Amino acid sequence: MIKGIMFDMGGTLVDFAFKEDPSYVLYEHIENKTIEKEEFVDFVSRLVKDTLDKRTTFDISFSSFLNAILRYFNTSIDIPLEEMEIIYEKTLLEHTLIENVVPLLEECKKEGLKLIVLSNTFFSTNAISKILEEFDLLKYFDKVIASSDCLVRKPSTLFFEMGIKEMGLNKKEIMYIGNDYNFDCVGCMMTGIPIIFYNRKHYQEYELFETIKEIKDYDELLGVEICKIF
Repeated sequence: MIKGIMFDMGGTLVDFAFKEDPSYVLYEHIENKTIEKEEFVDFVSRLVKDTLDKRTTFDISFSSFLNAILRYFNTSIDIPLEEMEIIYEKTLLEHTLIENVVPLLEECKKEGLKLIVLSNTFFSTNAISKILEEFDLLKYFDKVIASSDCLVRKPSTLFFEMGIKEMGLNKKEIMYIGNDYNFDCVGCMMTGIPIIFYNRKHYQEYELFETIKEIKDYDELLGVEICKIF
């Protein structure tokens, strides 16, 4: 019987759409105003390509990313790191709540399930918790875990094991809900925990295995005993 659920975040609880290049807002907050904007933006762009774009099973944090930029230009920012991270994230991404998430979470809490978020992101746990809070979702979760705070990211089994450790439950008592086959489904298969594949974008080229169940809308989970799905 399932006693706890680990949720992916982006594309599973909240949708993220890219808005604009946030390197310009970083530039606005550096203290050394003699730095040329074009040089600054070019360096940030190259750093993204050589770090964020090359992540596989490891992750980096926004703070280390920002520190590399500030070290290169021998400067600092004029606001606290936590505030800069929130501004950067809001400039980069637009958020929308995914349909039927709240009814699903309400059902989970009624069943007494322990819930945590296990998210691939270079933003901190604090930053993504604030996003959840904006949509009044944070209250449903016992813990939020960001890959940037753990060095590893999905599909690494180490990252899933950190979530399992936080749950304090047996693997067979936990399931995962996620929308990405390669990160979520494959990672769960390698770790040995069952997963609900939230396939709302109707991906067709993937392999089914015995510990995966596919849904295309959260209403498929409403009105059923979630704890007895696996």
